[in-house]
Amino acid sequence: MDRKLQIPKGMDCPKVYMQTEWMETATDGVRRTVSLHKNWCNIELNMVHPELGSQGMQMVSLEGNICGYDFDGSLLEGPFYCLSRMNSDGIFSIKVPRQWDDSLRLRLYSRDLEELKTFPLGTCIIESGYDWTAEDLEDISVSLILQAQV
Repeated sequence: MDRKLQIPKGMDCPKVYMQTEWMETATDGVRRTVSLHKNWCNIELNMVHPELGSQGMQMVSLEGNICGYDFDGSLLEGPFYCLSRMNSDGIFSIKVPRQWDDSLRLRLYSRDLEELKTFPLGTCIIESGYDWTAEDLEDISVSLILQAQV
């Protein structure tokens, strides 16, 4: 039996709510109230490119070092990689698992899928004061203003 939730490469994190607790079960009865906690974060990315408008971006990828959860709720180390296309509102959206470091990297791709830029998104999130250790993870909204290089 595979006792973990590993996110398949290319997919974003499922909406994981969990509670983990070790308890003595060698008794006649055990009773616990379950309190589920949000263990995923939706990151919305709004890309603004003054010269091209939002149409200059076709796709983004988000990469990191946490690829899911072990049976006991601990973070599962491994490569996380997810692609996202722009929605009708001009927003990219990716759900990620809880993180333990600043390793998330954002890659931007043009319409012809040429890699344009890589950003240390995890560092920006940590520096903003975001708390990956919170009992329930909050969602994140990021706006990037992209300048053309000459």
